[in-house]
Amino acid sequence: MLDADQAAEELGFHPLTEWDLTRIILGNKWNMGHVQNRLLTPPELDTLSRIRTYRMQAFGWEIVQRVEGGVMECVFTKKFSGLDVRGLMQRTWSNDMQLEKFQKVKAETRRLQVLQQMNPHAYVLVRDVDSPTEISTFRSVFVRFLVEAKAQHVSGSGCYISTHYKTTIIAFGMKATEPKHEDAARNDSEDAIASRLVKKIKVSPEETDLSGTSSRLEHPLGVKPVGNFFEDAVNGIVECRVSGLGRLAILKDSTLLALLGYCTAKDLAQLTASSRAGYVYGSHDELWRVLVLEEMESQFEPRSTWKNTYLTTKYGDNAKLSAPIRVKGVYSDLLFQSFYCAAAPIEDAWLAVENIERRNAKQLTLEDFKRDFEGPNVPVIIEDAIDEWPAMEKWTDGYLAEVCNGLTFYAGGFQFAMDKYFKYARTLVDDQPLFVFDKEFAAKVPQLAEDYTVPKYFQEDYFALLGEENRPNYRWLIIGPKKSGSGFHIDPNATNAWNGVIRGSKKWIMFPPGQVPPGIHPSEDGSEVSAPVSLMEWFVTFYKEVQKLPAHLKPLEGICREGETMFVPHGWWHTVLNIEESVAMTQNFVSSGNVKSVLQFLTEKPDQVSGCPTEQRPKLGGMFRDVISKQAPDLFAKVNKELQEEYERAHRKTKWELLISEDDNEKDVSPYSTSDAAATTNVAVSSNSASTFGFGFSFD
Repeated sequence: MLDADQAAEELGFHPLTEWDLTRIILGNKWNMGHVQNRLLTPPELDTLSRIRTYRMQAFGWEIVQRVEGGVMECVFTKKFSGLDVRGLMQRTWSNDMQLEKFQKVKAETRRLQVLQQMNPHAYVLVRDVDSPTEISTFRSVFVRFLVEAKAQHVSGSGCYISTHYKTTIIAFGMKATEPKHEDAARNDSEDAIASRLVKKIKVSPEETDLSGTSSRLEHPLGVKPVGNFFEDAVNGIVECRVSGLGRLAILKDSTLLALLGYCTAKDLAQLTASSRAGYVYGSHDELWRVLVLEEMESQFEPRSTWKNTYLTTKYGDNAKLSAPIRVKGVYSDLLFQSFYCAAAPIEDAWLAVENIERRNAKQLTLEDFKRDFEGPNVPVIIEDAIDEWPAMEKWTDGYLAEVCNGLTFYAGGFQFAMDKYFKYARTLVDDQPLFVFDKEFAAKVPQLAEDYTVPKYFQEDYFALLGEENRPNYRWLIIGPKKSGSGFHIDPNATNAWNGVIRGSKKWIMFPPGQVPPGIHPSEDGSEVSAPVSLMEWFVTFYKEVQKLPAHLKPLEGICREGETMFVPHGWWHTVLNIEESVAMTQNFVSSGNVKSVLQFLTEKPDQVSGCPTEQRPKLGGMFRDVISKQAPDLFAKVNKELQEEYERAHRKTKWELLISEDDNEKDVSPYSTSDAAATTNVAVSSNSASTFGFGFSFD
């Protein structure tokens, strides 16, 4: 039997004996860490200055935690009659760290005033967070009053003791009674106040709880999102990660999976035999995917999982394949997320909006296209523009396999024969499906290039003046399974593009130049982009944010179906999701409508040029200027004059700058000047000059 003094000695702080219902975790530090690591704050703090809010209920506590920049705010309440939450917090907190480091907030804002009027037991804390270590300390405080358990044994002294594996939970007090919740006493006005409070809380998509999805989509190995831990703990399910992984348990999941990525198949197999948690982590399909593709490239026999694919390909008929074992007690958002993105269906809501203008090729003239779409730089779906392509009739599985005759095509960094690729695409379900995106298809199989022609709207192409050897890559064969596609990007080198669908259908979402989509974070110069790992992850996590945008910020959306062609204007952010298995042809081009943007991009951002050999990229701008000035002198003179004027406006010095200039003859040499000096000078344009946005995407 543990009394208060013994508990104080073991825990390092004195238990709060004056409250009947206080229950303290005793016995082992593992359980303390186990709980605190699964509380609301992630192991690392996102340093971006956006607001991240968590709202949940656990063991009867209503908790809201809000992180904005380096400031963390927590509000937690529990409606007990006679329980002094404020006193409990102060007592508990003072035993963990210096209390003066925290600023206790009451009625700082109207929201907090209303909250405290509604429930006097509400307690709010705000503090600056300087490091992940401090966050971990912050989380540990929650353990003192979040964890409760049903008593399983009553001693004569009124001390409740419950033992489950290594965890001991006690409740001190002369008389133990269940808490009396005050929810029933709340009146309608309080409900209204609570409702308004909830509406003010904006939950960031990065922290969207997947707990509710587990009942609809269950992981084959039993993995659940972290949010399910609290509910399972009440039901007596014990988390097995720490005990099952041993010393590896100190690693967060992303680090652990990165480490396991260096393991061989034998290493992973041994891990799966070590424990329940080892079985789950060692069977993670992404690890086996890497092993298959690295060791076997495209020469594998696809099965329902990558693990079974590896075993079947490696051992043939001798492979012993077993049904997956469902394990209880493994909670991981990372493991569950990849499964969910692979298994989740395409939602009807994602396909409901179609506001990209549609035109029929039978009525749309070339002049209409240039006036209404190419000139204003807006997208359009053109119907019936590729009906006459031989590919529309000929490109069956059998024809493609026959005409390609075993030649391989680029898909996600690997080379696949056509028949092998179709077998993979129709057997394995991936959260990041490999899709064919091959720029050399015409050189490999000339017949494929003869099976289509460029629609009349896109035949003007000034990059063609450079010749096939010098122009950047410009055409690709695209084949992909359902839920494959390309994440948000801007097409390279400020080019326009078109995409003709031969088989299948594609969902397009397009944001105009300068408007960055939710969940996409380009660098300041646009050369790099941070985005969700998979396309489905973006749709699952961020599409709801798109729906919440005000009308003037909503993107254009549409479905391009078989036989239809999408015009993609330069500078637009766009993503494409295959609604079904699709085959398409796409080309990038430079027309009179975007030659100015291309010339500006090649001149001002040579480090972001793509689609050609590295040594050629800084030279491409000069090469294009030379050829277009000779082949289209009137067009070149017009756009070069406009670029020269824009450059001069951006670099015009103030009177003060002229006054303090050390060299009276100092003068910026414009890269658009036709003088000999400019022709031999490579002038970098400042970030303040007018320029096109970097595309952040390379087809190399």
